Amino acid sequence: MFQFYKQNIDPNNESFLKFVSDYLERNKVNVEKVSYQELYSHLHTAIQEYLHLRLGGSARRNGE
Repeated sequence: MFQFYKQNIDPNNESFLKFVSDYLERNKVNVEKVSYQELYSHLHTAIQEYLHLRLGGSARRNGE
């Protein structure tokens, strides 16, 4: 899975960073107050959503 993420995500890409920030804001995640595990879970889901949209639905999302 890491290799798939590495090939498809540039962590310095502005559109990726904006997508993740917007995702956290949309889901009302307070990054200053949630546990590391909860934040990780939100980030993981945001990455899956980003890939799903970027790759035209070919990436598997949580629960699919």
